[in-house]
Amino acid sequence: TWIYTIILSIIYGFTVGWIAKELLHWAEEKKFVDRESFLVFAITLALFIVGTCGLIGSDDVLACFIAGNAFTWDDWFRLETLDDSLQPTIDMLLNLAVFMWFGAVCPWASFLSNMDIIPIYRLIALGILILLFRRLPVVFGLHRFIHQIEEKRQAIFVGFFGPIGVSAVFYLYISLEFLETIEVHGVQRQDAQTLGETLRVVVWFLAICSIVSKPYIQYG
Repeated sequence: TWIYTIILSIIYGFTVGWIAKELLHWAEEKKFVDRESFLVFAITLALFIVGTCGLIGSDDVLACFIAGNAFTWDDWFRLETLDDSLQPTIDMLLNLAVFMWFGAVCPWASFLSNMDIIPIYRLIALGILILLFRRLPVVFGLHRFIHQIEEKRQAIFVGFFGPIGVSAVFYLYISLEFLETIEVHGVQRQDAQTLGETLRVVVWFLAICSIVSKPYIQYG
C-alpha cells in the first residue's frame, strides 16, 4: 500500500508535473502553443493524471496534488496567467458545485443524534483542537524557511488556512467502501459498522468546521 498507492503517486505526480512545466515553458518560448491552449493546460494536466492514475490503480488525488506543486514550483505559470480571468472563473464554478454537493450530502442530523458514537460537545472540542493544532504550530515554527512568508502574521494565516474538504470526504468514502467488505456470514461486522459511522460523523463535522472557519479568518 505504501509503495504502490503513496510513493508511486508522489513519484508519478512530481515527474509528470515537472515534465509538463518544462514542456509548456519550452513550447511557449518557441510560440508552439496558442493562448487558449496555454490557459487550459493545467486543467488538461489534472484530467490526464486522474485518468492515468485510475488506469494503474494508484492514488489520483495525491498525484494531482504533487503534480500541481511541481508544476507551479517556480511560480512561472501563475505569473503568466495572473491577468487572465478564465482560470479563476473555472475555479469558482467548480467550487460552487462542490459546496452545493457538500450541503446536500452532509449528514447534518447525525451531528446531534449520535450520542452513542460521539456526543456533540466532544465534536465541537475536537473541531477546535484540529483547527488550532493541525497545521498552525508547524507552519509558524518553520515560516522562516519559507521565503514566501515574510511576517509572523502571514505565518498564522497560512497555518490556519489549510482547508479540510474534498480530499477528506473522498478518502472517507473510500474507507466506508472498504469497511463494507468486512463481513461475517454476509453481514457487515459490528466493529466495522461502528467505525464507519464514527468516520462519517467525525470527518464530515471537521470538514464543515474548516469550511465555516475559513471565511471568518480571511475576512474577519
